[in-house]
Amino acid sequence: MKMIAVDLDGTLLNSESKISKENIDAIKKAREHGIEVVVATGRASFDVQAIFEPTGIKTWIISANGAVIHDPEGRLYHSVPLDRKRAEGILRWLEENNYYYEVFSDEAIFTPQNGRELLDIELDRLKS
Repeated sequence: MKMIAVDLDGTLLNSESKISKENIDAIKKAREHGIEVVVATGRASFDVQAIFEPTGIKTWIISANGAVIHDPEGRLYHSVPLDRKRAEGILRWLEENNYYYEVFSDEAIFTPQNGRELLDIELDRLKS
């Protein structure tokens, strides 16, 4: 085995949204055995970096559901951005149809003003 890719929510993080000591130790042990541990998540890279900062562990981060990759030093390695015109069209459609969305930038995540309400509507759609 040369690499382990792990998600955060429901996998690496505990109920306090922190990495447990057991998981920190497991990551360090894997690395000692030459196994690269990579975080793959739907979150933004800055969220992951903030979670890992207290551990002293630097790792590759595949974020935004695979759209962005940062190296262990936090440098952008690869990204797959949407064309601005296409993104604007998608956002317009999402807003016209009252869907929740998140737009990731290097420093923030943008959501609609009525995001909580839209999430509730989407949950109702899923339930029915």
